[in-house]
Amino acid sequence: MRQFYGYRNPSEIKPADASALDFRFTPMYSDPRLMFDEVAQVASELITYNTSPETLDINGFPLYKRYNELFGISTEQHLDAYVRTQTALYNRKFGYEISFDE
Repeated sequence: MRQFYGYRNPSEIKPADASALDFRFTPMYSDPRLMFDEVAQVASELITYNTSPETLDINGFPLYKRYNELFGISTEQHLDAYVRTQTALYNRKFGYEISFDE
């Protein structure tokens, strides 16, 4: 049932369940607008983490850490692909008419 209807937010995903998930087919938010809000924060954390000349502890970047562990996101390109895929899923599965650029 979760695979079809998805989650209200990725924070609901248990680490043990993450390996069975495929974000290409499972909605990760109750509303795609929530995704855009959270992804903006993930992008900020990811950029800071990846561009810092210092070695940083990923635990200091909780959203980026979650996306890295659950979805394997470690670059801006990975995050972009994730958002594009989730957007297409919401449009196809639930009849949303949102574009990636919103």
